[in-house]
Amino acid sequence: MRTRFLVGITMLIMLASPITQGASQNSEVSLTLTANELRDSDGDSRNDTVRIVATVESSTTTIVHISLLSESSSDELIMTRIVQSTLEPSIVAFNVTAWADGAYSFTLIASTPGGEEFQRIDLGARSLSQGFIGPEATMRLVGQQTVWKGETCSIEMSILDDIAERYDLLTSVRLTGHPFPVDLHHGKHDVDCSNWPQGTYTLSLTVTNSLGAEASTSLEVSILQPLPPSGVVTVSGNNTDSGESCLVQFEMDEGPVVSDTTIIFSTPYGTVRDTLFVDCTDWDPGAHLVKIQLTDVNGRTSLIPAHVIRHVPGLVIKDDTGWVNRSQAAAFTPEAADPAIWAPLVVGGGVLFILALVITLRVRAPRRSDSDLLLDDQTPPGDPYAEVEKDDHGQWWQRHSDGRIEWWDAITNTWEPWDTL
Repeated sequence: MRTRFLVGITMLIMLASPITQGASQNSEVSLTLTANELRDSDGDSRNDTVRIVATVESSTTTIVHISLLSESSSDELIMTRIVQSTLEPSIVAFNVTAWADGAYSFTLIASTPGGEEFQRIDLGARSLSQGFIGPEATMRLVGQQTVWKGETCSIEMSILDDIAERYDLLTSVRLTGHPFPVDLHHGKHDVDCSNWPQGTYTLSLTVTNSLGAEASTSLEVSILQPLPPSGVVTVSGNNTDSGESCLVQFEMDEGPVVSDTTIIFSTPYGTVRDTLFVDCTDWDPGAHLVKIQLTDVNGRTSLIPAHVIRHVPGLVIKDDTGWVNRSQAAAFTPEAADPAIWAPLVVGGGVLFILALVITLRVRAPRRSDSDLLLDDQTPPGDPYAEVEKDDHGQWWQRHSDGRIEWWDAITNTWEPWDTL
């Protein structure tokens, strides 16, 4: 008996289901217009907005899509509300503000969720003035108008579209003339142009929404390439005895990006970074090459050489010439009681002895053939830009523009660095 009762109930449920579904599909939906008003939304005494109110009801509970179609010229805007319609009327309201001056026509449409239209109400045409500001596009170079490569560079871009925000429309943003990709959308942006290559860029920014409203602007940006870093080297105490005060100083030339320049001193005694001077007081006698490497923020590098000449203590130099005077050096008699003086003179005396030995060997050397013989009054061949002089002992000396001094070895017929004596 119990089994027969359950089967009967199941059959009743199966028969009742298609009846309920059919009632939903065939239920009557009624869409009624209740208001169609003109309004002034911005207070300029001109009508720019239409308020449309409608009610919807149906014999059974069902989902209905109520849409308002607004048309102006070739532009079309559709606003949709999803309503659960019942026997009780449901209110649907739309506010449409004009996006341009002109005539607008409005249509209410009721449709199923699947898009099947079952009712349409023509609301006629209205003449409206523009109530929304259309798309706006602006660009502005922040800071100095002259931009040097390596400096901070920023372009402020503003993309505003009240119409797109109000109606949730897509806004198309197009930027041309830039060297690297830039992601832009509605709002304000700061575009970094610090790493742009040297050149002149004509930027064009265009903003368009799906209603056809458009705005554009342009901006020219010139990125200039600064000169490579440079400066002046001053050697205080050059051509003085080793142990006397000596300083190699560097002064950077003015420039737009000098503040971030890396400075490296390379000396015979090592490398020093991020300094503007090195102390050469205790450098050994001889000609020393100092290289100052400059690297700016753009990676451009300059190499500035300087020569520092340190003498053997006690070696006298001709006044205002920088030439070695060996006769004065030989006549120089220091105070033997002071070790700080006579100790360096031992080295100086050794140098003079070697020089005398070289000259003696030159005098005693067997006479060379005419092709190898260099007459005493003939200047040895050398650097055409160097200054050449013969001292009181007949020794030839050569001084280059950078301060290096060489002596003529008559045995090998070559110029030898003075610091090898």
